[in-house]
Amino acid sequence: MPASTILKLQDQCNSGQTIDEMRRILPPGYLTSKKKVAQLKNKYKLEFEAIMQPQRTPTGYRIEPCRLVECLQFLYYWLPKEQWWHLYGDGRKYGKKDTVLMAISNVNNEQKLNGVKFQSPKEMWPVHIFHHKDSRRNLELNIGDGHGGPGYLNEWIEESQNLGHQVFLGGDSKFLDAIADPDLSPLSKDKWNLWMQCSASEKDQVHPSTGLRTDLNLSFDRPLPRSLLPALTGNHILMCIDHGFTRVARKSDNESCQDLS
Repeated sequence: MPASTILKLQDQCNSGQTIDEMRRILPPGYLTSKKKVAQLKNKYKLEFEAIMQPQRTPTGYRIEPCRLVECLQFLYYWLPKEQWWHLYGDGRKYGKKDTVLMAISNVNNEQKLNGVKFQSPKEMWPVHIFHHKDSRRNLELNIGDGHGGPGYLNEWIEESQNLGHQVFLGGDSKFLDAIADPDLSPLSKDKWNLWMQCSASEKDQVHPSTGLRTDLNLSFDRPLPRSLLPALTGNHILMCIDHGFTRVARKSDNESCQDLS
C-alpha cells in the first residue's frame, strides 16, 4: 500500500471509512464482509440489551446488580476471589426533580494491585434511579417488596455473601435511617438514629464513677428487624464521610457567620 494511500486514510477517513477503503484495496476475502460485521454488531447489541436492559420500578428504573457485577469483571479483571462492593444511596436533584440514586463501586484495594494503577473508590456504577425523595415509603416501593419487606437488592447481597464477597452500604444519615427502620429519624420525638442506643432524654447520662459518657460502653450494633436490607448487619452500614465533612464545614461556617454578626 503506497504512502499516499496511508496518509489519506489517516487524515481524511474515520475508522469505518478506513476499513471500507482497505476492503477496496486489498484482495477479496482478505477482510470479513460488511454484512458479517453488521451481523456481529447486532448480536452484541442484543446481548447487551439482554444483560443490561433497565427494568421499570414504581417510580424509576433499575438493572440487575449481579449482571452489572459480571460485566465489571472485564474492567476489574484483577479482582481477588473475595470481592468487596460498596452500595451507595443518596437523594439528590436531577432536572430540578427529587431523585434517588443507588450505585455500586468496588473497594477491594484502591492502591496499585497486580500491576493495575490507582482505581478510585468514587468510580460509581448506577444500579437504580427513581423519582421523589429518599423516604421510607419510596424506598419500600422501589428497592423493597412494596410492603415493608426486602426486595431484589437484599437478594443480591445474600447471593454475594454466599459467594464469599462483602457488601457495605453507604449514604447520609437520612438515607441510612430510612433503610434501617421507619421509626429512626432525627425529627422524631426521641431523635433516634442508626448509631444511637439512647433517647434524647438519656443523652446527658454519664458513668457515675468517671463522669465520662464513653465509659457507659453503649453498643451501636443494634438489631434491625425492619431493615429493607436485613442481610447487612450494623458493622456493614457506613456513614458517607463526604456528607460528614460537609456537615462539619457547614456548621463551622454558620457559627463563624453568627460570631461576625
